[in-house]
Amino acid sequence: MSNPSTSSPESGELPTDRERFLVALLEHAESEKWLDAEQVIDRFPPAKIMQSLKHEPELRAKVLVHATGGHEKIAAKKCVASATEDLELAISEGITDAAAVLEVFSIADRVNYLGADALWQLVVDHVGTDSERRHFIVELALEQKLCTLEDVFDGLTIDEITATLPPEELRAVVAHALREGRRGQRLDEERFLEVVPMRSLLGFLPQEHVWDRVIIQKLASPVGLLDAAPPKSSEPAVSEVKTKEPAAETAKEEPSDEDVAEAAEVEVEADEEGDIDVLVDADPVASRPPFEDAARARVVGKLGRIHRVPPRHERLTLANLLSLESMYAELGGCDSDDEREAVIRDSFPNDIQLRKTMLALIEALDPTIDVTEPVIRDADAAALIKVVIFEEKMRRERDARSAPPPPPRSRTTTAPPPPSRRSDVVPARARASVPPPPPSTRAVTPPPPPPRSRRSSSPPQAQSLRNNQTSLAELERELATRRVARVG
Repeated sequence: MSNPSTSSPESGELPTDRERFLVALLEHAESEKWLDAEQVIDRFPPAKIMQSLKHEPELRAKVLVHATGGHEKIAAKKCVASATEDLELAISEGITDAAAVLEVFSIADRVNYLGADALWQLVVDHVGTDSERRHFIVELALEQKLCTLEDVFDGLTIDEITATLPPEELRAVVAHALREGRRGQRLDEERFLEVVPMRSLLGFLPQEHVWDRVIIQKLASPVGLLDAAPPKSSEPAVSEVKTKEPAAETAKEEPSDEDVAEAAEVEVEADEEGDIDVLVDADPVASRPPFEDAARARVVGKLGRIHRVPPRHERLTLANLLSLESMYAELGGCDSDDEREAVIRDSFPNDIQLRKTMLALIEALDPTIDVTEPVIRDADAAALIKVVIFEEKMRRERDARSAPPPPPRSRTTTAPPPPSRRSDVVPARARASVPPPPPSTRAVTPPPPPPRSRRSSSPPQAQSLRNNQTSLAELERELATRRVARVG
């Protein structure tokens, strides 16, 4: 694909950078077959073209003569309605075509008379999801000085860049930064692009993010491509244009696993203090790609079910939240603090993400801890892990104490075992005639009588003693009777 260029003589006649940018963009779109003449005429039919030239009779007559072959003096006398009718008839009868009309009605004329916002929307509808086309728009805007490199990187955001660049690119950036630092040069946007060119950078990032945060917010909106009044036709309203994606991207779908994986790539090993400031002080919600919302909602829902959602989870990246979810999925199987520490470390790709997530998690585990205090926010990863493990242990102990006691076991009476031998089962008739077996001697041996006192006991005590002696005699007689019966 060709590089941005504004060598066309038409663009030099235009008054502002915005118009020159549009001319160069439309020229490139037509030369690279993003757009063809039929698509332009479909969006701007003869009635719209002639109405836009209402106060330009000479140009209107020039278009009409070239398209219909009529006389110039007669064409100049025609009103807008008559000129529209002649042009429509010439196209419908095949006397002329869209390409012939646009040969005279040049790109610069279209930018001047059809409206910058309408032409911009025409290009937008044919950009699609092609990262090369979006790259050209960004490069052209930089060349035309409609935005700066700082604007582009602010739109992309450092968080998004570091979260989506492949690890090998990140290592190259870090190595380049160290080499430049030894020479007293800081790593700025230009030196960053020496390692990762703009085309590659925009290709790595989610295309929705590039479109919304850079092309719309940093380019189109500031220069007024979204602010002009819409033409009096079926063009979309301004409010629709501001948020409209290219036609191929208007249907928003649930993010796929590939989208989530792309958005959660490893973060760069950037300045540690600055990264923690993003969590504690900044508010990166505005820089989040829209397609992440559904993925974040799923992860936050899972963490909510185990009551581990950080209070400021909106300030964590999707990569942080996914790592936190993975960490808790593994922690349940750990038996020692050493195993828990290993799981926590393995869940995060680097200490930067680990520290940011641990700080946010500590707020959830113990709201009384102020993570903005230097002793906490400046702690290393190992110290923060120990705090999290300690707070988790305290929670487990509190949960164990507050758990209700188990219900008491109900006592069940067991039926006596059935007789083991058929001979043990005695018929009812036999049971009536057979006397019961005599009790064993040990079972019927009476307890020894209490020792008698020399003094005579009181009358009630004497009576009780006599009764016991009588019972003993009767029991001995009964035993003798049963022995005789058994012998017989």
